[in-house]
This record gives sequence, structure tokens and C-alpha cells, in this order.
Amino acid sequence: MGLFGFGKKKEEKAAVPCACNDGAPQMKAEPCGCGGARQVKVLGAGCCHELNENAQAAIAELGLEAELEYITDMDRIMGYGAMSLPALVVDGKVVSAGMVLTPAEVAAYLR
Repeated sequence: MGLFGFGKKKEEKAAVPCACNDGAPQMKAEPCGCGGARQVKVLGAGCCHELNENAQAAIAELGLEAELEYITDMDRIMGYGAMSLPALVVDGKVVSAGMVLTPAEVAAYLR
């Protein structure tokens, strides 16, 4: 038993496969974000078609390998914690909420 944390072993985080080096593990616990397939989601209840189209245009313009999903189910939207709609989610993080971004603004978030 370690008193005040002395003698305790530090927990090591598992290595995550990296898309940029042929799936070899890396030393960080987070994905490297080096260009593997991105996950892009547009959150909105039917009013956000323009943001979805702008996201499609930005992905095509950048030539990215990305999965784009348009989510209208309010239960799933609330799971992301977006406080206003439309919202843009990139790799699991809400990067924009409450405004329709232009293709150039979406591309800036995807870089």
C-alpha cells in the first residue's frame, strides 16, 4: 500500500493505431489526426441542409477521405451537447454551433 501515492505504479495508456504509419501503434493515447478517415457530422432537425451541402463541398474541395453523416434525430443530437443548431462535429468534437458555415469555413475546421 502506498501512502500519499508513493509506491503506486503509473497507469499506462494503450497505444492507438495510427493511419499515417501503416497502422503501427504510437505512444499517445489519442488518435494522431494525421490524415486517416475523418468523421464529419452535421446536426440539425431538418433546417440545416445548407450546412450539410457546404460540408460536402469542403470535403470534395480538400479531397479528404471523410464520412459525412447528417443527423436529425434529437436524441442523438443531444448526446453531442450542442446548445444550438445547426452544429458541425468533426472527429467527435462540436466545432461550430448556431450558424451555417460556408464551405471555406468548414474546410478550415477540417484541416
